[in-house]
Amino acid sequence: MARGLAAARQQEWPLAIKHLTEARKIAPTDPQVAFNLALACDKAGSRELLAITLYRTYLAGAPEAANANQVGQRILELEVQTEAGVAKLIRKIKEMVAALPEGAAMINRDSTDSFLSYAESQMGDFEGALKTAALLADSKSRDTAYWYAASRQVEHGELEDSARTLSKVANKQDSDVQGNISSIYDGIFEGQLSIGNLVGAKEIIAQMPWDNRKTTAYQSLIDALVKVRVFKEATDTVALLPEEKRLSSLKKIARTQWERGDRSGCFQALLLARKVAAGLSDEVKRFEALLDVAEEHRSFRDKAGVLELVEQAKSSVSKIPDDQMRQLSRFCAWAGDLKEAKRLAELIPDTDESRKGKWKWWAYLWIAASQAAAGEKNAARETVAMMMSSFPEVQNDRPGSESFYLANALAAVDLDEQLRLLLAGTAWKIDQMKALSLMNFIYPAQADRDAALQVLRQVKDMALKLSDKGQGLSLLANVAMFCIFNGNTREAQDTMSQALALSLDVPEDKTKDLYLGAISGYQSKLGDVEGAVGTAARIADAERRDYAYRRILEAYVSTGDITKVRSTIGRLSKKDSAGATYYDSMADIHAARKEFKEAAKARLSAKLLRGIPAGFDECKAWSAMADRCLANRVFSDFQGYWEGYTTEHKHMPPGFLIDGLRDSVFEMAKFYRELRNEEKKWQANRSWRQQCLAEK
Repeated sequence: MARGLAAARQQEWPLAIKHLTEARKIAPTDPQVAFNLALACDKAGSRELLAITLYRTYLAGAPEAANANQVGQRILELEVQTEAGVAKLIRKIKEMVAALPEGAAMINRDSTDSFLSYAESQMGDFEGALKTAALLADSKSRDTAYWYAASRQVEHGELEDSARTLSKVANKQDSDVQGNISSIYDGIFEGQLSIGNLVGAKEIIAQMPWDNRKTTAYQSLIDALVKVRVFKEATDTVALLPEEKRLSSLKKIARTQWERGDRSGCFQALLLARKVAAGLSDEVKRFEALLDVAEEHRSFRDKAGVLELVEQAKSSVSKIPDDQMRQLSRFCAWAGDLKEAKRLAELIPDTDESRKGKWKWWAYLWIAASQAAAGEKNAARETVAMMMSSFPEVQNDRPGSESFYLANALAAVDLDEQLRLLLAGTAWKIDQMKALSLMNFIYPAQADRDAALQVLRQVKDMALKLSDKGQGLSLLANVAMFCIFNGNTREAQDTMSQALALSLDVPEDKTKDLYLGAISGYQSKLGDVEGAVGTAARIADAERRDYAYRRILEAYVSTGDITKVRSTIGRLSKKDSAGATYYDSMADIHAARKEFKEAAKARLSAKLLRGIPAGFDECKAWSAMADRCLANRVFSDFQGYWEGYTTEHKHMPPGFLIDGLRDSVFEMAKFYRELRNEEKKWQANRSWRQQCLAEK
């Protein structure tokens, strides 16, 4: 390095660059070497890109340097200088092309204009890029230039401008550009979706030229609309999907409305789902779809709706499939039509050796559960006893789920001796099994809402008396979940209070963390966000605790409470991901306020942070960029190269000169874009680190 510094003192910049470059090979991440080489390149001129990357290497290695602000200012000046230089060269090439006579040798005007349009897009001069693209005589070249500009506009977050640029593409069916155009539309759509501009996202879908892309996009849009509770728009959008894709979206809308307490809206969505299912032309798919809707009605405790759908499903096929007969039996049993449930169960064949009677076994299990739920314990005991005697293969097919549910059945109907025999050699205790059985066996079969809550209260009382406090905590967490699902907020809150009190007696382990995380989520869902924060703070496992805090973040974002968002971010253990989460949260708040430009900025910052790998070494990254500049001296010495070429090759046809300049300008612009993208990541990372330090 001493030789390089000596040459620099004598202002022998090329010699200084030579010796300092050698010094960098020995100490590639030394900030002082990087700074002196950057200074030499800066003073020598025509090496703006190399000077920028070397200055960045210096700042990354010495972030607290006394001259950091001055170096940052010089980087900004060099960037502007580079932009101006590239723009000047582009104008010069255009002037040279315009001065050529028609049919000039060795010049392809369209090729030159294409490369120049690409270069202008790389530099962010989209107005210039589009004007240049419009000059192209060949329609295919013109289309390519347009989609190239549109793709760069997406990068810059100029989503609406990108869509307008794509609309200029004349032949969107061209196989050479089709995939690129499709990915750009996807990018615009995802960008609009990410900043919460759902109206803009829907408008983009209408412009997409391919149906399969539209379908996927509409499904994503429906999910986003459901997330922000815009149900009418979501339901209207479902009609734009192909018929076979509508059912799942309508079910999602119904479930979300139910969770919000909008029973009317829920069943309206299910009515539409029923119409979609009944309209399917394929007989088997129609039957299965109707049963699918019946399952939704069952989950919302609508006995009449379930029985209607069972009858509709039965009449929709010429022959009921054997493997679906058990489902029909199950639905009838749950809805209280035990006579029909038994009739259907008897129709199930039990001769197939591979199934060992499992289909019929499951049908009778549901019948027994419904009998027990209805208080008909003697009838339930008879059904369970028949199951044990008639299907020994199923009973002994352990450790399958059949044994677990049979154990539930035995416990629920007080067949303690048989339960002990079935569970011989296991660690289960009868009192624990009885509490579990009420939850896992009787409750799902309980069609009456008030009676179901009585079952849950019985489970809650038993959970509090269990000697295994961890098992009691899990039962209480499940009871709370069921109460929330059924809209009984008061009972859910009471149960969670009891669960949190009980958790103090539970040893610290992953299971305890699991249920504390669940309770924190329930509290947040019910609006007790401060309580959710307190519960989350008790979770020992950092990863699970972070997960709980992220759900709390969603609640604060929905209210637009930036102060709470910031404080919750500070509680997260992973600070790099916290930075991205913070910006994502800000984007959600801005989107809720229809501030889409601010949302786009925040979302871009989050994406840039996520683009930085763990253990990101800024100094090495910028050194690698500088090495690339050195390896491509046409960038660092471009102005001298251009002047020398024009001087030494005056005798050459002008087309040679123009082609050489054109290619070099494009590569220079391309590299400048990569450099700026790296800088954005670096700046975003530094900004977040400084913010974290300030908040400490």
